Amino acid sequence: MTHPPKTFAGRPQLETLAQAEARNLRRIDALADRAPDIAAALQACDRKARCGLVICAVGSRNFRFRKIRELLGIAKSCPGQHEDATIFLGTFPVGTLATADVKRARDRLRKRLERSGFAGSLLIGGTEVE
Repeated sequence: MTHPPKTFAGRPQLETLAQAEARNLRRIDALADRAPDIAAALQACDRKARCGLVICAVGSRNFRFRKIRELLGIAKSCPGQHEDATIFLGTFPVGTLATADVKRARDRLRKRLERSGFAGSLLIGGTEVE
């Protein structure tokens, strides 16, 4: 069951380290039978030696913190209105992730944003596996 993100001054807050570690434990349970190598790598991930897997909730959380700091610096140097959003690109059926074309999905999103009036806007983003 997912819960709405906590907020501070009306802005969503990132999950805590404990929440990310709990997500990894749920992923380990889900992957134990289907992808035991990935489950084992997630299980071995710790604070001294991160696993580096894209699916790792802790690694993703750490990456987001670094990117948010960078984006806040960019926002401070750019005049005008600033907004943030989470955009869901899509899902991939079990067993098809290896053939997922993330570049194509981003290109389609870029076109949709241009057609929606965002042409000429400064848009910054990244892709995350959930």
